[in-house]
This record gives sequence, structure tokens and C-alpha cells, in this order.
Amino acid sequence: RFRRIKYCLVVLIVSLLVKLLSFSVLVPSGAFGLVWNSLNAILDMLIGIFLLKDDPLFARAHACLQRCCEQCQGGVRCLCAWVFCCTLTAMFGVLPLGNSDIELILAFILLLADPSKTNDKIKWGVEVKSGAWY
Repeated sequence: RFRRIKYCLVVLIVSLLVKLLSFSVLVPSGAFGLVWNSLNAILDMLIGIFLLKDDPLFARAHACLQRCCEQCQGGVRCLCAWVFCCTLTAMFGVLPLGNSDIELILAFILLLADPSKTNDKIKWGVEVKSGAWY
């Protein structure tokens, strides 16, 4: 079971890095909103590191974080908190709120499909120089 949790945590960390890098290039004007929308995923990552404190891959990260947070011992005691926070992150990720993940993905897909339909709320970091692909 911990192999699945480890896999989920690795995917979460990689997707968070890809999200931060790609949106900082595509939407450089929305850096604060990007970090603000990523706080749930960052919290999930931190709880996951405490959950997998005995795993060789995350042991050093846990040791580094343990110096800051001496009260939380980690381990299986973090499992309920991790599941709850991951569920909340997934629910908030699909809500079409201002600059949420799903809104940015849909706006980018619409921009790829038809560049004339740009969203004025989002300042893209890349200039559109092509026509519609269809």
C-alpha cells in the first residue's frame, strides 16, 4: 500500500514542479496567483513527506523538515490528514474559480484551438502568432 502512496507522492511532486515551471513561462504576470493556487498541493506534498518518513527516497527530506517541525513525528498518523487534504485539493482543483487550474487549462486549450478567442483576464507570456489549427 505504501508503494501506491509513494507513487502518488512522486507524481504529485513532479506535477507540481511542471505546473510551476510551465505556468511561470506561459503566464508570468500571474505568479502570485499561481503560487497561491499551488499551496494546497504544497501542503499535500509536505504531509506526504511526513507520511513516508521511513522511505529511503523521502528520509532526507523528512529529516530536513523535522528540524523545523519537531511536534509532528510523521508516519502512519499522517495518513488521514493526507487523504483529507488530497481530497480537498482535488475538489478545489476542478472548481471553475478565478485562475484555478481547470480555468487556466481550458483557457489555454481554447487559445490553441482559436487564437482570436483570447481571454482578457489572463496575460499570456507567449505572443500568439498563428491562426486557428482547423
